[in-house]
Amino acid sequence: MRLWRSAVVALAATAATAAWSSSALAIDARCGRLRGTAVYAIEGARVRCPEARAIATLHERSVKRRGACALTKPFCTIRRYVCFPKVGIGRSPDAIVLCRVRRDEDTKVQFRYDHRRIRLPPPPSNAPAPGAG
Repeated sequence: MRLWRSAVVALAATAATAAWSSSALAIDARCGRLRGTAVYAIEGARVRCPEARAIATLHERSVKRRGACALTKPFCTIRRYVCFPKVGIGRSPDAIVLCRVRRDEDTKVQFRYDHRRIRLPPPPSNAPAPGAG
């Protein structure tokens, strides 16, 4: 009976890991940060670092000017990428921006803004307060 339970637990753990990894950003490249800006982490999937850094640079400039990619807007377009900001999700008060190529869901760039260096909108009302729970 004990062997059967451990096999069921192992199978469930494998299924959960496979489901989580398919939805997460499969990082191919960690491209550092943008010096002198609030962007402190750039990661890419099926993207080379120069392109990922260029997308992050263009997004950061637009955010700084409160242009088309202001973090209060639900999405914006940069070159062939559509970018979706998420502010105050989970425990982190930082903003995470995920940019995807429109027709290729696997090509992604993700970068993070430091909340201490840029003014961010308040988190959604249904999100828990940062640091809670």
